[in-house]
Amino acid sequence: MKAVIIHENMEFAAKAYATLRRVGCRDEMNVQWTVNCWPVDTLNNPIIIEKALAEARDAHLIVLPANLAQSIPLWLLRWLERWAMLRHIQEAALGILEHTDTSRTEMPVHPQLLAFVRRHGLTLIGNEFYANDPVAEPVQAPPGGLFPLLVGQAVFNNSVLLAPYRSFGINE
Repeated sequence: MKAVIIHENMEFAAKAYATLRRVGCRDEMNVQWTVNCWPVDTLNNPIIIEKALAEARDAHLIVLPANLAQSIPLWLLRWLERWAMLRHIQEAALGILEHTDTSRTEMPVHPQLLAFVRRHGLTLIGNEFYANDPVAEPVQAPPGGLFPLLVGQAVFNNSVLLAPYRSFGINE
């Protein structure tokens, strides 16, 4: 199987790779992973975008760090949209891995990233998958499969979508 790890630093890429190998070696899984790693900031470079898309077309899994899933750059969301439309593996999944060793069982995922998962019929895999047992929860699209389009992509080309709870405190 093939995985693409989108990372902010090599420490996360190494952790995600080790996690995939550890989970793949389980008797019930017995999966050998082919892994490509892409620094997240390179996916905003027009030349690199095409190469990354070509390599990711047959990926079964795209892995993101949890902090990117919480506040996803619009250009990364656009890259994921292109990947989803070009992908060859229809049963693909989006994995979200916490960078630090925390015991959180639930992590917020940006609503537009959730809408992306639903719109393309992907499986969303969270930290509970990487902890002990392989648990993948599909996020089903609503009847009709329609979701609102992203607003303001052209205006906020390099902006970041903040988690919905941001900017409510006095210090933010």
